[in-house]
Amino acid sequence: MFKNIFLFLLIISFSFSHFSTEECFQLEDCPKCKECVEKECPPCPELEECECDPCPECPEVCEGTCYTDEEVINIEAFIQQLEIDKEYCIKTRDNMQLELNQWYIQDSTYQVLIKDMEHTIELRDKLIKEVTPKWWENKWLWFGMGVVGMGTLNSIVD
Repeated sequence: MFKNIFLFLLIISFSFSHFSTEECFQLEDCPKCKECVEKECPPCPELEECECDPCPECPEVCEGTCYTDEEVINIEAFIQQLEIDKEYCIKTRDNMQLELNQWYIQDSTYQVLIKDMEHTIELRDKLIKEVTPKWWENKWLWFGMGVVGMGTLNSIVD
């Protein structure tokens, strides 16, 4: 997107680089106005510069598409708006990049926490397995063995 905007601005700047609103530039560019430029105008009494009107035989300077001053101003305003939009997009992209980096850091922190929790769960499972009573630690088994043992002893003694 930024590349397209840059190319658009570059093309526009090159296409308008030969336009000028100065009269002398237009006279020098006009191939038929050699006579007009060479023609000397009467000296100006108050000003040191001389303002010659272009001769009526000369056609307009630009060939093809000509832009009025209003169109040039509108194009310039459009280019300025594009530059503002470009700056906004660049700032937004930088903010998004910063936020993405923060998400990567937060994600890595969460990954470490998840590994620690999994390790804690494994240790807890081992502890539960270790603490759980075995079959030989059953109280009913010991009670039954005691009753049978006492009954056997009583029957032997009697």
